[in-house]
Amino acid sequence: ELDLIQDQLTLSFWARPAAGCSGYAVAKGEYTTAPFLVRFLDSSDNLYVRLNAPGGASFQRYVPFSDFGGGWHNIQLTFDKSLNGEEVKVYIDGVLAHSGDFDQTLAATSDDLTVGRRAVATSMMYEGQIDDLHVFNRALDEIELEMLRTSVTADFKFDGDFHDDSPLQREMHTQGGTNLVDDPVDGKCVSFDGNNDKAMIVAHELDLEYPRYLTVAFEAKVSSNE
Repeated sequence: ELDLIQDQLTLSFWARPAAGCSGYAVAKGEYTTAPFLVRFLDSSDNLYVRLNAPGGASFQRYVPFSDFGGGWHNIQLTFDKSLNGEEVKVYIDGVLAHSGDFDQTLAATSDDLTVGRRAVATSMMYEGQIDDLHVFNRALDEIELEMLRTSVTADFKFDGDFHDDSPLQREMHTQGGTNLVDDPVDGKCVSFDGNNDKAMIVAHELDLEYPRYLTVAFEAKVSSNE
């Protein structure tokens, strides 16, 4: 199904390139035929991004990146042919690092999607670690990119309001005696009196999309009469 990606694309992954790395992190084919490829270049402190179209047209950019041999970084590439300019966007750690014009259809290829090396040639091998690789056949918007990067669907801190600090920025609905209080030990939190009160997100606003993995985390202090 990756062969069908031609008018829209999102590529997202985490990378920790080693010092001296000059290899292909992700590629769908060879240098001049791959619809997309991403390569790290320690020698010039760059991330190299290339998109190819049928007939030889290509989009090539060297995006500044210098943390080789350091920590983990999130790399996201989007392409949307329907846009009128800036069809290509490159994000590093959630920040738009580059945008450019490429009003083309991506090349079709039956080559394998390879991680850590080129599709055929054995030169320019990647050194380092890669994690959480995602490829979409549409261009995710910035909210979706942030959710993908942070893996947070809902983030309610209850530190003064019922606002969602995730990229979706929702408000939690309350009922009954639900209110925010100052705990002498833990600071602000939500208090329930056990008399038909609740805080909630309406089902259609949560939109978990039935994930394969789910984590729910919270702190609670139960009163002595419960």
